[in-house]
Amino acid sequence: MPLKAPAPAQSAARRAIENAFKDLERTISPADSRDFSSTTLDDVRKAAIDVERQLAARQSLRNMRRLEPLFQGLEHYAKVIDVLCNGTDYMSWIWAPIKLIMKISSDYVEAFERIIKAYSQIAASLGRFRLLEQSFKGKPQLYPTFAIFYADILRFHKAAYKFVTRRCWKIIFVTAWGRFQREFENILEDLKNHEDLIDKEVNAHNIVEAREMRAHLEAWRIESSERLAREEKERTARQLQDLTSWLRLDNSDQIVLLDSITKVGTDYPGTVDWIVKKPQVVAWLRSTSEVPFLWLQGGPGTGKSVIIGRLLAFLKASNSSVVLSHACSYSYNSSTMYDQIIKSLLLQCTRVDGDLVAHIWEEYVGGKQPNLSLLEKLLETAIEIISGNKQGNNTVHIILDGLDECPNDKQRRLIRLMERLASVGNTCKVLVSSRDSTALQGRLKMKHILSLCEEKASLTEAIARFSELRLGIMGDKLMQLRITEETKMKLAKRIGDKSDGMFLWACLVLNYLSANFFYSGDEFVEAVDSLPPELSQFYEKILSRVLSDLDSRSAARLKTIFGWIAFSRRPLRKSELQSALLFHEDGPTGSHPVPAYVLEACKPLVEERRNSTLVFIHVSVKDFLLSDACKSSVRMDDFAVRWENGIASLRCLRAALGVFNPRSSKYNREIQLVRGVWGFVAYASEFWDLQLVEMVTIPVANWDARFGVVAADLSAALATPRPGHVDMPQGQVIEEIEPIRCYPSLWYDATMSLQDRSEGLARPQGVQTGDDMKEPTHIRHISENYETAVQHLINLEDHYEATGSELALFRENFAGHAYPCRFASCAHPATGFKTSEERNAHESSHAPKFPCTEPSCQYPPFTSSRALKKHISDCHDKQRVKLIVRKTILSGNRVIESHAEVKAIGLGEPGYRPNLSRRIVNTRGSVMETAKRKVGSISLLQQFLAAQDVMLRANGNNSANTVELAGDGGLAVSESKSGSLVTSNDVGDHHDTRDHDTRDQSWADMFLAGPVQVKYNSAAELDHLLEELNRNF
Repeated sequence: MPLKAPAPAQSAARRAIENAFKDLERTISPADSRDFSSTTLDDVRKAAIDVERQLAARQSLRNMRRLEPLFQGLEHYAKVIDVLCNGTDYMSWIWAPIKLIMKISSDYVEAFERIIKAYSQIAASLGRFRLLEQSFKGKPQLYPTFAIFYADILRFHKAAYKFVTRRCWKIIFVTAWGRFQREFENILEDLKNHEDLIDKEVNAHNIVEAREMRAHLEAWRIESSERLAREEKERTARQLQDLTSWLRLDNSDQIVLLDSITKVGTDYPGTVDWIVKKPQVVAWLRSTSEVPFLWLQGGPGTGKSVIIGRLLAFLKASNSSVVLSHACSYSYNSSTMYDQIIKSLLLQCTRVDGDLVAHIWEEYVGGKQPNLSLLEKLLETAIEIISGNKQGNNTVHIILDGLDECPNDKQRRLIRLMERLASVGNTCKVLVSSRDSTALQGRLKMKHILSLCEEKASLTEAIARFSELRLGIMGDKLMQLRITEETKMKLAKRIGDKSDGMFLWACLVLNYLSANFFYSGDEFVEAVDSLPPELSQFYEKILSRVLSDLDSRSAARLKTIFGWIAFSRRPLRKSELQSALLFHEDGPTGSHPVPAYVLEACKPLVEERRNSTLVFIHVSVKDFLLSDACKSSVRMDDFAVRWENGIASLRCLRAALGVFNPRSSKYNREIQLVRGVWGFVAYASEFWDLQLVEMVTIPVANWDARFGVVAADLSAALATPRPGHVDMPQGQVIEEIEPIRCYPSLWYDATMSLQDRSEGLARPQGVQTGDDMKEPTHIRHISENYETAVQHLINLEDHYEATGSELALFRENFAGHAYPCRFASCAHPATGFKTSEERNAHESSHAPKFPCTEPSCQYPPFTSSRALKKHISDCHDKQRVKLIVRKTILSGNRVIESHAEVKAIGLGEPGYRPNLSRRIVNTRGSVMETAKRKVGSISLLQQFLAAQDVMLRANGNNSANTVELAGDGGLAVSESKSGSLVTSNDVGDHHDTRDHDTRDQSWADMFLAGPVQVKYNSAAELDHLLEELNRNF
């Protein structure tokens, strides 16, 4: 006789159970789950008793009997779903994880208490299986709903297991519990909803309604899960924004730098693929303990950054590890600062883990300053948190490029920090890319080293491949020169062979071939052999060619351009540099900026990036121009260049004082602005104080003679509009600028500016509308007036004097950053914004606000984390109840008082410390007995009261004692001389007093109605109440 096929409902239920089982099986490590299949419910009961004994031995006793209702519910539920689990290990997985999680969490009592309490709340949802077990049997239509209970219980096991097995879970417990609690409450709500569905399905008359309810609940489950995920994402995003502002970090420089180092690998695929095949690199890429620290060492121009770009692309494409990276470059001072590097890595860590964001936000943001020791500690903790858990390692790969461009002392400190990070377990790996340096040699000589000097063959092949692709771009030129494909391949190989492993040399050769004119293919090919093989020689050749047609004045101007590119505190935009060059000349300011063609002469050694900033093609260009190898007239001196640049900034500010004020000609100001004459004002007013410090810290005898004239003129101009003003700043004196006290107004402004910068304060700015100018009594007013004028001009459709092309070019150069950040501490204020709204949003991040994390809350942001915590505690902690039951007995002159206090608050509240205590006190006030317990939320209390249905009858005894229950205000102590029952709904002071017998009213009914006073007859009744509370809570 053929077997009868299972009902569709039974098959669907079994699939749901199987899916839930496999999901949990994938989460729990095989080592932890190896005994699950043989674990019985009695084993779990015994484990609970063992844990209770262990805790008692540590004087941390917890009432494990609270789990008994859960065990009973699981026992009855198991009988109901037995038919769905035949022949599988599914059944034991609904209780076996409890044993494991109890053992893991018992080492941390606070976490253990909350987890046990959470488990005990599941028992209420399993009550129907105890009462209606026989009714449920033989009803396949109920199986899909039974499967939901199985899936929800396993979903809770999964969340609890992941919570207690992740790294550093005890450190982040307080903040991470809130996220876990929200997920748990969602599971409980789902179980509660399906209880009602079971009631309808048991009743044959409600089949259609039950079917509709099942469909509705399925949609609700999906929607609630999506809503929970969305709310968590929004909450994390808000906290991450606060964290970014707390760190005072703007990673825009990293975006530019990382974009540039990945460009070659993206534009010329296959160029450096050889690197991922090297044994040392392969070992470093693996998620194993081998090669935890790798030093990629190579000379200038050998393609280290190109290789780093390829490794970054490879790691991100594999998506098998967490990748943290930072590029250091002289072009961006902030990228080489020790604290900025740590902040950059820490911020990348927080984007990986929402619990980590919540931990830092809760514990540190708004309460502590991000000093170096704290940042180092947080980074080490963050790496440990995100680097793995018991289920398996989550490898962290950290890549630092160009470390040699940092100051020597910072190089050593960074290496020490990276060594500590690489020792966190075996799951954090570090790769450092740099030139060989004495600062690094001592620390890294014992590490794994991949020296590009020893990889000439691989580099030669890679450069040949790169040259082939670059020559392919010149296809039209090569075709007209009648260069065949075979000749092109030979030429690419020749460039590779002659490069001696120097990527930069090959780039320069190919740029030379692309830029110059050739009449024949032979000239094109022979040009490769005519170029010098050394970088320094190549640079000298380029400069000789550029300088050959220049007179001494033009050469000096070229040197000035190189000086700005080499030593500007941030990369200058093209329009800023054109304006800056004007202020290196004595005399009145011109009516136009320096023409753009002047900058074209620098192009062989300078490149323009996408954001229109100008930088050297490689850091080695700056090194060459400062070295003895540079024999040309443009050789630079660090000291002299900084003085030249500083004096130009002061000249610019002095000239701007005469233009950006209410008395100057609006016509002249606007036409000069449109043409770009004042493009340098933004940079000069941003960094003049730091440039001044660099200049005046050397002995006065070595000062440039021009400085005294410029400083005196500027100081006098500042003093003119503020007669009677005492130039005596408050606060700490800046020792570095004491030598310029003889220029009092300049010294005053410099002191105030440096103080604001150190404190991260906003530059004060009044309300200005249209193109109104304020009287510039301080240097900061120059930039404010300048910004006001620029903002006015970019919004004009046309101008009565400027041509349409001039206005369009002005918008192109200045509209994208017309609204710069006004905070002195901002890492990149010149990045700017297109609108005032964008700037306001950015500036709000510098003074972190603390918005409520509840998505629907309409309260404005708070000014501190403490104020926010109080708001959450007062307004959002759900299911809050305080219950006090007190008995007072008089015996002559002796007072014996016995009371129990139960306080329950939202389980997610930080600092949760509810307790239940019972004390007996005599007249001398000594404590004779103390026992502490904890209790769950109001919903659990309601369920307990409803289940017990305890009746307390009032009587007319004058010495009767009373009990008062309060849903939101607590249970107060009182004595009653009558048999009346007093109830109140907590509205004003109104009380409704009436005689009442409680024999037909349950505690749950009275509790839900409002505060209730109930008399009890004897101490035995109160003891019974206390016993039930202790047993259930």
